[in-house]
Parts: sequence; structure tokens; C-alpha cells
Amino acid sequence: MEQPCADEETLVEAALAVRPRKVVIKRPVKGPLLAGVKPSYQLAGKAVRYDVLVPPRP
Repeated sequence: MEQPCADEETLVEAALAVRPRKVVIKRPVKGPLLAGVKPSYQLAGKAVRYDVLVPPRP
């Protein structure tokens, strides 16, 4: 099992720095937001939730 990231803000910043179309973060359904970043939208199931970040396009 993978250990949680100690520096969530740096992780989210690094993911967004490569300028992807979207970043998908897998989280527990009732888990907190990663680094407190509000997702553009969420897809939730019974056990997991996917938070999707869609950065603005230039």
C-alpha cells in the first residue's frame, strides 16, 4: 500500500505545472480534498471518489 503524500500542495502544483487537460485524483468517498483544492467536478462511487481538476486553457 502506498503511503500518503506528505506535501499535498507541492504534488497538486507539480501535476498542474505540466499543463494537462485535466488532473484526476482518486480519493475515499468521504475523504478531504487533496491540498484543499476544490475540484472542477467529482465522480463518486460507493467506495471511491474521483476529483477532477480542469485548469483554464490559455
